[in-house]
Amino acid sequence: MHIVYNEDLLKEEVFLLSTFGERLRLLRLERKLTGSQLGSMFSLSKSAISSYEVAGRFPDEELLKGWSDFFNVSSDYLLGISDIRNPITPKELISQNNINKDIDSFTVKLVKELINSKTIKGPEDITQQMIDMLEASLRVDIANKKETK
Repeated sequence: MHIVYNEDLLKEEVFLLSTFGERLRLLRLERKLTGSQLGSMFSLSKSAISSYEVAGRFPDEELLKGWSDFFNVSSDYLLGISDIRNPITPKELISQNNINKDIDSFTVKLVKELINSKTIKGPEDITQQMIDMLEASLRVDIANKKETK
């Protein structure tokens, strides 16, 4: 079986989707899976997947969680309650705020060290562009370290 996958069409469709079945179908197609393939991953038949996508059938809580994890989306997104695929959790927000504080603190310490070592005369020698580049570099470094854990 050949799956028709038009990425541009799928991107346009996402704003029109409101039902669970439509979103399940979109996510399945984004992964380039057939109904049979998705079904076998979750011990379901092709016709069961079709009934979820077309006939308005809803999964039980365990299956909904499984699909949410597999497709890396929230259950609210799958159910059409939210258009945000994966919202930031309070824990992630706190973590991001802590990273921002660490980066700010590091930047201040670096500027002080550059002044103390007479590499620069004062903070006025550092442009906003230099600070932005430093912060971007630190964010990339942090992201790389998270991926290797």
